[in-house]
Amino acid sequence: MQILGIAYALVSALVAITIPLLLGNAILKPLTQQAKRGRYRVQFTLLDFSCLFLQLQLAMGFVVSYVDRAAGAAFWVVFGLLLLAFTAIWWGGVKALSEAGVRGPGRRAAFILVLLPGAEAVMIAGGVIAVFVMAILASILNRLILGAATLPTSYENRLVESTFLGGAAGIVAIAAVAWFLRWMTAWILQDPRIEDKPDNKP
Repeated sequence: MQILGIAYALVSALVAITIPLLLGNAILKPLTQQAKRGRYRVQFTLLDFSCLFLQLQLAMGFVVSYVDRAAGAAFWVVFGLLLLAFTAIWWGGVKALSEAGVRGPGRRAAFILVLLPGAEAVMIAGGVIAVFVMAILASILNRLILGAATLPTSYENRLVESTFLGGAAGIVAIAAVAWFLRWMTAWILQDPRIEDKPDNKP
């Protein structure tokens, strides 16, 4: 029993890491491939900093709404972590965008404000749903291998069915959003200012 628990924990950790990476790669691969050519120098525009400022405002609003300022140090720790996370992601995204040769302000704003946060949300949701579904599968497998003292109740059966239906709906939703974001990546790379555009068009 203990061995099965350890194996499940290891597999869950592997899935929680692998699924988000695969989703992120599927969405942003055209951009990363274009950026690897290294034909364009990195440029930060005023629009880029404006988008960062907007994101930080949203982060501050989130912290103020859900973290009690009376908590003192906890408030500033949460805000500081969000500040670092948003800034690091923004810097990496804008760097890749510049190296890919995207200069159009509309496409840069769409990348920073829509595509990048959307890709992060899909990656997180994909990992959570994958682990959640695995937990249900592990419960079923545990009953099949070790047996159960009693047969599953109708409530347990309905719970398993609803979980699978919810997981399936979540997978379909994530796949649809990921497809849209992949299309958006291709659209951003069709910037007229890019001399060597990739072949994959939206």
